[in-house]
Amino acid sequence: QTEPAVTKGPAKKQGVSGESSSSKTLGYVDLTHHEKDFKSKQLIKDALLSNEFIKVLAATQLREVIDCMYEKKSAKNCYIIKEGERGEHLYVCAEGVLEVHKNDKRLG
Repeated sequence: QTEPAVTKGPAKKQGVSGESSSSKTLGYVDLTHHEKDFKSKQLIKDALLSNEFIKVLAATQLREVIDCMYEKKSAKNCYIIKEGERGEHLYVCAEGVLEVHKNDKRLG
């Protein structure tokens, strides 16, 4: 797994990530849609639209990404993303605090 943000605060953190699996076929990719309430969909949409690379997606593509994302909880002080490792997931932090480190130095 990829992981350099460290969570602080309560023992469990809540985030949302997306990955392809099976159920709906779009071209050559099988997609699994995950149920979520309006508030969760809006949180994900707002986060994605604030990303320079993702906000250029067509509305249908954005909707597919949102529909395929699901909740994932992370333990306190664990790595979510680690610089230099291959990334396979997209994360949106719904609650909690993340820290960014580089070369053992806290950047934010």
